[in-house]
Amino acid sequence: MKKRILSMLLACFMLLPVLPLGGYAAQASPRYTVSASQDQTTDVGKTVSMTVSVAGGSYNAYDLALTYDTARLTYVSGQAADKGASVTEKSGSIRVIGYGADKAASTAAVTLTFRTKAAGTAEVRISSAKIDAGANAPTKDAPAAKINRRTTKFTIQPGYTVTLEDGLTADSLSAAAGEDYTFRATDPLHYDYKPSAKVGGKDVTVKDNGDGTYTIPGDKITGNITVKANRTPKSYKVTFKGEDLSGENSATYNTPYHFKLGRKAGYSYVLRMTIGGKSYTGYKAENGGYVIPGADITGDIVVTALKNKINSGSGGSSGGSSAKYVSVSFIGSGAGDASGKTSTRRGAEYTFRVSRKDGTPYDVSASVNGVTVKCTYDSKKDIYRIPGSAVTGDITVTVTKGAPVEVSTYVTLDNQSMYLVIYTGNVEDGHAPMYDGQNMYWSKAYNAYAWLVISSADEKEIVETARNSITIGEGKAAAAVDYSGNVDLSGHMDVDDVHLAHDVYNARYTLVSLMMHKFLNGDVNGDRKVDIKDSVWIVNRILREK
Repeated sequence: MKKRILSMLLACFMLLPVLPLGGYAAQASPRYTVSASQDQTTDVGKTVSMTVSVAGGSYNAYDLALTYDTARLTYVSGQAADKGASVTEKSGSIRVIGYGADKAASTAAVTLTFRTKAAGTAEVRISSAKIDAGANAPTKDAPAAKINRRTTKFTIQPGYTVTLEDGLTADSLSAAAGEDYTFRATDPLHYDYKPSAKVGGKDVTVKDNGDGTYTIPGDKITGNITVKANRTPKSYKVTFKGEDLSGENSATYNTPYHFKLGRKAGYSYVLRMTIGGKSYTGYKAENGGYVIPGADITGDIVVTALKNKINSGSGGSSGGSSAKYVSVSFIGSGAGDASGKTSTRRGAEYTFRVSRKDGTPYDVSASVNGVTVKCTYDSKKDIYRIPGSAVTGDITVTVTKGAPVEVSTYVTLDNQSMYLVIYTGNVEDGHAPMYDGQNMYWSKAYNAYAWLVISSADEKEIVETARNSITIGEGKAAAAVDYSGNVDLSGHMDVDDVHLAHDVYNARYTLVSLMMHKFLNGDVNGDRKVDIKDSVWIVNRILREK
């Protein structure tokens, strides 16, 4: 019987650590006093801590509730006096519940750590506190402690301002004296960076961390900081295989690369290309040769020309410019959907077809000996025509499958970007481009249809996604983008439009919480991005009208 009673008692005591401290009978007067630590002065971007101390003797149970200024502080961590204690944070409120071995009154119940993020005065406030000793647990409620000092105030100074050149970004544009400042490259995949920095106008060493981030040591941060990116686009090797190809032996990212194919009369050619080891068909005929868009140059390039003699039995000839027949080649991402003869009579009209599938847009163009020529679409017969007057040499037909699009960064968000997608292709009357089945917006400033996409992918990936996501369907544009400054669509321009344009720039809304139409309206100056210039534009417009 004694063993049974002892077991029950032990079970009860084992449950004590998880029971709420308010479950016992009330105690008449507070035995314990708690105090927040002393006020501090610090800088933006620094890590700061506050403690809750206990007076009144040893204790082993505590239940604390605190609040803090979320506008100026970011919660980092909480360390309670007991290893198994619970420290939880949610929306500016912190709860600390702990139970363990007896602790001397000199032992702080909890230490809370924050990072300062904005200048001003921030408070961490003790809302309530209950402290008790284990000896009272079986018979008494954990009493409310007297709060001697309820708040710790942090006076946060602005710190040093940081100016980053385009191509660099950081979590904060404020640096704290004595603390390392780290920034990162926005596009290390396509550019080589050698950043340089000045602190207080003097050159300082920048450490390359080897992962696309860079650090200025804390002991060098004694003034305002200016950082230059000093970035250069990456260059890649170009290899030609086959005959009659010529061009530079290297290509650079974001710079169009041009090469030529010296076609010989009486021969047909098939061009094949890889970039970074992957098949590539995005090149086009231009100015008597071919061009690879600079944005596509992301790896080593291999160009192969397969040269085949035109069968003289089918009318071919190798007699130079007087040859009766010329060769026809189809290139581009949609070349597989095109059909037509591989040779045609010189001076005769040439026709071919493109099998359009699932409403996917196609961009079709033609060149003769590398020079762009007229190529028209006959909708009644569903064929393309090249006039005989233009058929003076070998023909190259470029068929690009997917929408002709342009992509640029519209707003930079946390760990993501909002991209502006522009559809630049021709659209027949009564039709409109659709992004994932939704009609796009017409922009007079861009002279094109517009859409917005939020993604962590890079621009090249967004381009490919957009080409596959845009189709042409019957209907009209969702709406026209308003460049009058009436960002919020209220019907008139006022200070609310300034606020909205500024908030869009600062990524305070998402495409879910704010209509895409309003986001597009935010680019009031039509430069394909939303920044502080748009807010300034609206302010100046309001002042002029007044």
